[in-house]
Amino acid sequence: MQLNFEKNIGFRFLDNQYKELPAIYNIGWERRIPEDKYNHDCRLRKEPQLIFQYTVSGEGRLEVHGKVHKLKPGQGFLIMAPGPYRYWQEPSQKFWEFKFITLSLGLTSLWSSIIKQNGHIINFGNFKNQNDVLTYWEYIYGLACSDAIKNVYTSSSLAYCFLMELQRWVDRAPEERALSRPIRDCMTFIQKNFHKSIGLREMTLASGVSKYHLIRLFKENLGESPVQYLIKLRIKKAVQLIIDTSDSMENIAIQCGFSSGNYFAKVFKKWMKVSPSDFRQDALVDRIGYMYIT
Repeated sequence: MQLNFEKNIGFRFLDNQYKELPAIYNIGWERRIPEDKYNHDCRLRKEPQLIFQYTVSGEGRLEVHGKVHKLKPGQGFLIMAPGPYRYWQEPSQKFWEFKFITLSLGLTSLWSSIIKQNGHIINFGNFKNQNDVLTYWEYIYGLACSDAIKNVYTSSSLAYCFLMELQRWVDRAPEERALSRPIRDCMTFIQKNFHKSIGLREMTLASGVSKYHLIRLFKENLGESPVQYLIKLRIKKAVQLIIDTSDSMENIAIQCGFSSGNYFAKVFKKWMKVSPSDFRQDALVDRIGYMYIT
């Protein structure tokens, strides 16, 4: 299904016995221009709700406790209404395109925890099309556009899972946040199975995307192919074993996933510019162990 902006879908279910459950109130994708005079003052809002809004393009403003922040592409914000917040488009800005979702207060505790951990503004950086938060937002938006969210149970489950993706994002180390799920899944698979006889086929299956898409993602984000990442990890592990153990090179080769000692020696020398045996004998091995592996 092709997703387009300029849709705003609202939900209000009448299952009063479940009013304490988390639920989606609204989800939408809009593009505002100065003539719209877009301005939301959360101090004036009457209906309590949690608000997530992500800037796709253009620029907006967010006021938090009197301090004004510019909202640029790749940034999202989390606030609660009513509250000391205001967000708007400056007349000097040509447009502000954004995606948003509002939720019931059933998730207030988790929402507040995320804000306390990360702040009101989340920087997704240049990876707006490659992170799980926005991927899940698009999943919910697609369901909403096709009228597939028909009851409070579905709404509650989707709301909770969306916040779990937010929590997962802020829990990651900054350098890991930018990597999309296929890359992370492939990296995890390699780290767990580098000692086995694995290749691009197995890595592709683990990633859930096509071989060519996986190679492109790795090169764009890590500057190397999945196979190069695998070899580099194997060499790093081999270096550790050469330094820390007295195992034979044949044994180390097997432990690190190489098919034979001869092949291991060939690959090792290509990467380290020295044979495994000479590397072990080098009196400065502890100082140069990772010199060529970055």
